[in-house]
Amino acid sequence: MIAWLLLAVAGFNLYFTGSNRYEYWGYRDGYTWHLETLQADVFGDAWTLGWTYVYYRTAENAPFPARNQLLKYTLEWAPGAWTLRLGTVEPALGRGLLLYAGEEETALLDRFVYGAQVEFAPGAWNFLAFAGVPRSYVFYAPQHGLQDRLAGGQVQYSRGAVTVGTAYLLETTVPNAREATLDLIPQDSRRSHFGALFGHYQKGPVEVYLEGALRTGFYPALFADTLGYGGYLYAGYTRGRWTLGLELETLQRLQHPYMLPPAVDHYGVYLTNGDQEAGAGLTLSGRLGRRTELTLHASRIQGQYLNQDAWIQEAYAALQTTWRTHSVHLSADAIRFENAWAAGLYHRTEQTVEAGWMAPIFGAWGLDLKVQHRRRRDQEGAEPLRYADTDLTFGVSRYPVADLALVLQQRTGDTTARWIRLDAFLHLGNRWDLALTWGKQRQDLVCSGGVCRYEPEFDGLRAKVILRF
Repeated sequence: MIAWLLLAVAGFNLYFTGSNRYEYWGYRDGYTWHLETLQADVFGDAWTLGWTYVYYRTAENAPFPARNQLLKYTLEWAPGAWTLRLGTVEPALGRGLLLYAGEEETALLDRFVYGAQVEFAPGAWNFLAFAGVPRSYVFYAPQHGLQDRLAGGQVQYSRGAVTVGTAYLLETTVPNAREATLDLIPQDSRRSHFGALFGHYQKGPVEVYLEGALRTGFYPALFADTLGYGGYLYAGYTRGRWTLGLELETLQRLQHPYMLPPAVDHYGVYLTNGDQEAGAGLTLSGRLGRRTELTLHASRIQGQYLNQDAWIQEAYAALQTTWRTHSVHLSADAIRFENAWAAGLYHRTEQTVEAGWMAPIFGAWGLDLKVQHRRRRDQEGAEPLRYADTDLTFGVSRYPVADLALVLQQRTGDTTARWIRLDAFLHLGNRWDLALTWGKQRQDLVCSGGVCRYEPEFDGLRAKVILRF
């Protein structure tokens, strides 16, 4: 309190904002899961002090870690062209072949660095340097070594339609640091040096981004050749209402746990964790008339897994159109996984079709109907497992105040099951949000941000409350 009074007397302008989120999962089997996230920021004219505290606990028989805590804090000072950050920083170098830190809520993935970062942006130049201890969490559990060190930076220059830059990263791995890790390769005490060059051009109908990266020190205890490399290219051309985009990517012994997920394969997951893979993707998107949008996409990424061929390939099409106050969308997706061990999918083929319709019914209320049908073939043993999942969603909403949806899920084929749940959401002014789910939901693979995790089958009540202040 005394410090606040001194700041006020000295003439500083103080502001405060934050939120508190509480989430509860209660299973019919008896175990529970609680998650609480407290986030707050105090800021003035040129500085910010922020912190985030995450705490979750479960019953002892739950299929999650019993309890865990995560604390993030940041002190930022930004006078003029300078920005200094201490505590939790989220640096990104180039597109992310060297480093990408950030949070992905879908897969409950969080990557950041405990340390310091300084940025200087005079005119067309941008200079960035950082150092600290990296953290990578999935479902709030640490996935990589808690004693690793990262240090690096980049220089970037922009003029007109052109941006060019160079980046450097030093990764230091400490012995016995990777205790609770997803890495499958043993670790030694070592240093790995990374370097990258990148450039971006966008003018008129043309856009090009190119990045190349090199790495030294790739697991010297296991491999004679410790030099790795990677490259990424995006080339796009727009003519009228249509845009054609091409992506090319190669990763050879560039693997480390803090890269941006690849762009050309499904789910944003690596085929071989960045060890040996190359891929290409082609996307065409545009408008058919004034009310209809079409997207076509095809991609393939391939590599090696235990001296066997590995690949992910996908073909996708989506159509969305509006007529007066009605909106209709249609999509079809076909994908195949072979030895994609980084995603935990070794022999899977699936085809998915989806259709949806949104329309007003009375006043400010709207109707949302959606059907999805997915056929899968998994083969982990001698006999393949074939099944189909059909999802029906009946929803009504009053934007942005309330949403209510009934979801029916049914599985047929070599394995059968049925799940029914009710979802409700209320937006109570600018300060309160309330979300409720009651019923059954099937187990499913959730992939996003470069990682995959299985969300277990749910049967019970889920509640989430968000308070903003």
